[in-house]
Amino acid sequence: MTRKTKSAPPVNPDVWQAPDSLLRLPEVLACVGVAKSTLYGFIQRGLFPAPIKVGTRLSAWRASEVQAYIQGQFQPQAKPKLKLVK
Repeated sequence: MTRKTKSAPPVNPDVWQAPDSLLRLPEVLACVGVAKSTLYGFIQRGLFPAPIKVGTRLSAWRASEVQAYIQGQFQPQAKPKLKLVK
C-alpha cells in the first residue's frame, strides 16, 4: 500500500512582486522547505516571522517577510522573558 502525500500548491512567481501579498501555510512550507512542526518551532523561538490573523480561523504570512527569511535578511526577534509577579 502506498501512502499519498498532499503536495503543496506551487507559489505564483508574481507573489514576490507585490510586497503586501499574503501566503497561506502550504505555500510557506513549500517555499521554506521545512515541516510544519519545524516552522512553528522557528516562530516560537523568533527565528521565522509570525503569521498574521486574517480571520478567526485564518492565518497568513506576508510574502515580503518570507522572502526576507529565504534571502537571509530576516532579523530574528528576541522573545521577551516574562517575569512572574507575586
